[in-house]
Amino acid sequence: MNLNYPSNNSTVLPLRILVLCFVFLCFQTKAQRVDNVKASISGDIIIVSYDLIAETDETFNVNLYSSKDNFQQPLTLVTGDVGINITAGKGKRIEWLAKNELQDYKGNLIFEVRAFLPEPAFDPLEFVNFDLKEIKSGKSYRLQWKGGKENEKIDIMLFEDGNEKYKISTINNEGRYLWKIPKGNKSSSYQIQLKGETGIVASNSFQIKKGFPGLLVGGGALLVGGITAAIIILDPFGGDEGNDLPIAPDPN
Repeated sequence: MNLNYPSNNSTVLPLRILVLCFVFLCFQTKAQRVDNVKASISGDIIIVSYDLIAETDETFNVNLYSSKDNFQQPLTLVTGDVGINITAGKGKRIEWLAKNELQDYKGNLIFEVRAFLPEPAFDPLEFVNFDLKEIKSGKSYRLQWKGGKENEKIDIMLFEDGNEKYKISTINNEGRYLWKIPKGNKSSSYQIQLKGETGIVASNSFQIKKGFPGLLVGGGALLVGGITAAIIILDPFGGDEGNDLPIAPDPN
């Protein structure tokens, strides 16, 4: 259709508007669609009307695009049934202050109305059952958390006295990580920080104490006991290793 678009200086700028309905929907069912897209001019405003058909009560994000930039960016000087929280229904209306956004553009325009469901909401990152006051080096501790997006990357950082010490690891947001406790300064305070696309969270402060070497953890008592017994047997009176055991005295 041919429409005349008046300019601010009272001259007439012919603007041919070709309206095609390009439907871009982030829906899973064919029953949800954008339909009946029409455009008209009223003074300095271009009015785009459309129907948003859906079988659910959910709200949608709606953007208006044009061929002036090959549909790269949504038009910004728009009001009405556009933006976030748009409900389904017929006779939806978008008003576009075209003269201000078009500047010196001349030619045909094709419009696209794109409607899509917003991204699912997510809970903030949060540690689970992290109530450490102190922990011993050499051991392993299972860090657990919840929240964030399912596919985001999580940086796990170690802080010492409020300063970043080093990055422990970068992993997928699976909600858990087995952390090997490093050596620490007994006078320092430590924190674990989780950092992702959806936010940052820090643990409570804790101290790292000196622990047993990893080889002795779990079996240290038995090993130490065996060494002690061997010393008593082999050198109870300062004798050589090759000597026979002393003969027990006769009973009185």
